Amino acid sequence: MAVSIIPAPHSEPADLRRWFAETGDLRTDETVVAEIVAFLRENDVKSVVAMDGIVGCPHEEGIDYPLGEACPDCSYWKGRNRWTGELEAS
Repeated sequence: MAVSIIPAPHSEPADLRRWFAETGDLRTDETVVAEIVAFLRENDVKSVVAMDGIVGCPHEEGIDYPLGEACPDCSYWKGRNRWTGELEAS
């Protein structure tokens, strides 16, 4: 899970924190949720935007694997649209 603090419209993130798990769903992990709430409070957040589902794998294109390629660690996402989760036509 990734949470970023963006201090003003059209500005770059001022802070970014990530949480990882090998198993389970971080969206229902009470410890992680409490840490996120604390992070938001520390930054005096006024509004929040959240995705309504999982958006792609946790690995970053261009950092963990080459741009334009599928993540070698997450075969589920190979050939899938990261926003819809639907398989794309080959």
